[in-house]
Amino acid sequence: MIDSVRRRAWAPARAVTTAMLLGCAVARCGMERTLRDVMMLQQGLMREYQEPAIGVNVTSGVLTVVFQNSKRASLPERERAALAHQVAEFVRDHYAEYGQLSRVQIGFTTAHQYGPLTTTRSDVPYSYTVTDLGPAPAAATSATPAAHAAPD
Repeated sequence: MIDSVRRRAWAPARAVTTAMLLGCAVARCGMERTLRDVMMLQQGLMREYQEPAIGVNVTSGVLTVVFQNSKRASLPERERAALAHQVAEFVRDHYAEYGQLSRVQIGFTTAHQYGPLTTTRSDVPYSYTVTDLGPAPAAATSATPAAHAAPD
């Protein structure tokens, strides 16, 4: 009799614990999917633009792409602006979570080492709303080479 009373007394706590664990598992799956999508986009960008270091970050609906120590940072303004727009379109066409973004930003970071000191200069001058870029194509939401291949 005492065991059944104890079980009934702990039943609400067990239900809450189960719900919390289930919620954490669902959130974790969402985080893992987002992380995987960001990594796929980063790898796709590095392949497409032949750059060894491109950073991709998503925060509060804003996706930022940063070319790190790239020679493209010294391109004339018009060419950099054209490149930034192409990169933003690549994000639109290849990032699976594009529909959840509000903005895509493109920039450049340069780091210099002076003995034990490192200086970093970041410039993210190009910013596009998803309205500026338009909707993602229905069939091209992967950063894999096959999705970016030209049609036959």
